[in-house]
Amino acid sequence: MKKINNYWVDENNNKWWCGNTTEEQAIAYSESLIACSNCYNCHDCNNCHYCDGCYYCDDCCDCHDCDNCNNCRDCYRCAFYTKNPMLYRTDRIGSRGDHTLFYYDGMLLQVVCGCFRGDLKEFETMVLKTHANNEVYRNQYLKEIAKVKVLFELEV
Repeated sequence: MKKINNYWVDENNNKWWCGNTTEEQAIAYSESLIACSNCYNCHDCNNCHYCDGCYYCDDCCDCHDCDNCNNCRDCYRCAFYTKNPMLYRTDRIGSRGDHTLFYYDGMLLQVVCGCFRGDLKEFETMVLKTHANNEVYRNQYLKEIAKVKVLFELEV
């Protein structure tokens, strides 16, 4: 365990902030991770990568604050969302060059994009705010939002 930039860092580049974690705790958390890499503040996880705050997760990817996904499988498409029958996934777009997922159960449309999870209106508001100065990324997301409204027959 090494201390780098006020983080305890293990050999797999998993990190724990020194402000709330002792070296002994970081060592114990590191030993509880199985095949995880580049995660922050996680413990008791399995096969996670680039996560933040996970526990008991499996096959996570780009997750954030996953403590409510206790014992989930494939956290990237959170278990709640996979129960919905209709799914649309974008190509790799935006500043992260990643997929955005839209789930519709006939009544509610949920969006998962990086750390963001919320409804379509919240997502559109976030896109307009986050990419106010970047027309390329903003237009990529707005094009997909418009496509989803047509696909799921939502009011435009």
